[in-house]
Amino acid sequence: MNTPVSHPSQISETNKGAIGSQISETNKRAIGSQISETKKGAIGSQISETNKGAIGSQISETNKGAIGSQISETNKGAIGSQISETNNKKGAIRSQISETNKGAIGSQISETGFTDLRNRITELRNRITDLRNRITDLRNQQRCNKVMKEHSVKNLIFSSSCTVYGDPKYLPVDENHPTGGCTNPYGKTKFFIEEILKDLWKADPDWNIVVLRYFNPVGAHKSGRIGEDPKCIPNLMPYCAQILVGKMKELKVYGNDYDTPDGTGVRDYIHISDVATGHVAAQTKVEEKCGLKIYNLGTGQGYSVMDMINAWTGQGYSVMDMINAFSAAAGKPVKYRIIGRRPGDVASTYSKPDLAAKELGWKATRGLNTMCEDLWRWQTMNPDGFNSNGPTHKKHKLTQKI
Repeated sequence: MNTPVSHPSQISETNKGAIGSQISETNKRAIGSQISETKKGAIGSQISETNKGAIGSQISETNKGAIGSQISETNKGAIGSQISETNNKKGAIRSQISETNKGAIGSQISETGFTDLRNRITELRNRITDLRNRITDLRNQQRCNKVMKEHSVKNLIFSSSCTVYGDPKYLPVDENHPTGGCTNPYGKTKFFIEEILKDLWKADPDWNIVVLRYFNPVGAHKSGRIGEDPKCIPNLMPYCAQILVGKMKELKVYGNDYDTPDGTGVRDYIHISDVATGHVAAQTKVEEKCGLKIYNLGTGQGYSVMDMINAWTGQGYSVMDMINAFSAAAGKPVKYRIIGRRPGDVASTYSKPDLAAKELGWKATRGLNTMCEDLWRWQTMNPDGFNSNGPTHKKHKLTQKI
């Protein structure tokens, strides 16, 4: 049997289909591969870009953290070093300032402050001692009044002071000037005792009391055998005398800015012998059954501190014997130093002694030059006061009238 032969067109169609299918599959695979590669490239690119971004972000954050940490540590170290250096400089500057101030302040305190402080402490101690003494005086006066009353002794002369007037309201000061505005403990104790005596007389008018308000007694007895022998810092006149015999270094003048002719304090100085004659006159008055009387004892003349110093050195006063005696003893004038005002001092105070002249017949007769002469005589004859062992105590007899 014969096999049928296919027609070429059929083969072609079949082959076309077969070939086309093969080509299609092949192309699909090729194209798929290409597409896959392309997609891979595209996706890879996308992934790369995405990864880059993500990784970059991660790197960035990581780097930020790491770099930040590094910067932080670096900055801490740098800033810490700067702060440390700054503090060290501050410390060094403080140390320099501290050392400089210590040195400067220490030097100032050492050179000026310590001396002044020591002087003030000494002055304060002396004032406390003086206050204690005045309190003792007040108690003694009360005891004295009691004992006198028990023995029917009712006549009394009291040594008071111009300090009861305080800072004067007017000058010259008379007995009608207000009292009680005292500027120091000494004046207060005198004022208190005066008040006690006034009350005593009011309670018992049989008492006869004369109160003598002294204005700065100075000088010594003209014989040179009786004078002032201070055991602490002396008043102005004995101070000058002790400087000239070498017992004191220099006179401290407390203030030169007062409203006075030369800026220093003005006082009414009275010779101690004139005070003594005032007591004799007061005794006569008491015997007249006078009741209570008060009198100023002064010269009525005010002298400044510089007047007193000038009197001692012979400037402005014609006392040649005194000048020669001072020159022979010391060979130089009184040394002095101006310092600040002293609490309790007043600018000026001097008396109006007219009432004593009228009612007691008393008047001061010795001037400033005589005060200086007599005090210098006492000081040179008795350089150690009553402890002196010179021949003057044996040779001299107190025969002169006061």
